[in-house]
Amino acid sequence: MTEVHTLLRTKDPFQRLRLNYGSFIGRRYPYFYFETPKAACTTTKLLLWRLEGLGPTLPNAAMVHHRAPWDPRKTPLTVSEQRALEVLTSPSVLRFFVWRDPVDRLRSTYWDKIQLGRDYHSEWAQWRSNIRNAFQLAPEQEITFDHFAAFACAVPDELRDTHFMSQGRVILADHIAYHRVVRTDDYARGMAEVLRAMGVPSHRWPPLDERQNETASSSAVTVSASAAAAIRTADYELLDQVAGQRIGNDT
Repeated sequence: MTEVHTLLRTKDPFQRLRLNYGSFIGRRYPYFYFETPKAACTTTKLLLWRLEGLGPTLPNAAMVHHRAPWDPRKTPLTVSEQRALEVLTSPSVLRFFVWRDPVDRLRSTYWDKIQLGRDYHSEWAQWRSNIRNAFQLAPEQEITFDHFAAFACAVPDELRDTHFMSQGRVILADHIAYHRVVRTDDYARGMAEVLRAMGVPSHRWPPLDERQNETASSSAVTVSASAAAAIRTADYELLDQVAGQRIGNDT
């Protein structure tokens, strides 16, 4: 059985969750996109939503993150195995993901989830409690970025939340070969290359310079040299790990 066959038949709950929630098969055009939390995922999902002509998302753009059973956006686990194999192996289906500098990605996660507490899911309250306990912080003491980075780097990758899990793991890079990498720091150009490779006529391109849900204020978070070094050596780099192995030569 091939590696992709094994992935499609996996009973691993993490892999199934990632495939069911984070992957998107093109309807109008031949593409497969795997989202990475905190790497322009809202922007990219909205762009593809518009490309597919799925209707308005306003006033609640967050609806692009919902994957109800009737969601028209298919995944490899909601199509036939033959179709899924084609999507994940055929050179005629463009497979891509978006990459973000790991320090910036972790800083954005910290700003949203820890500093501002915008995510009200109970697991984030538990993460904050775990960090406080790990550093013996009093309730009134601030969880700094260095606290968060040290904690996140110390947690085994497979036990991290997907928002601070390594980018390679969340897109199942050990199992899926990709053709294109779009960098968030060069997003418009990278997405233009993706759309051209898909065969999308330029007059059908959605706006490429619009960014959604961008947490620009996270740039105010100071990152120490020691924290940055730890992040870059704690299995957070993706391009160095994956580029020569799982990415096609035409990137």
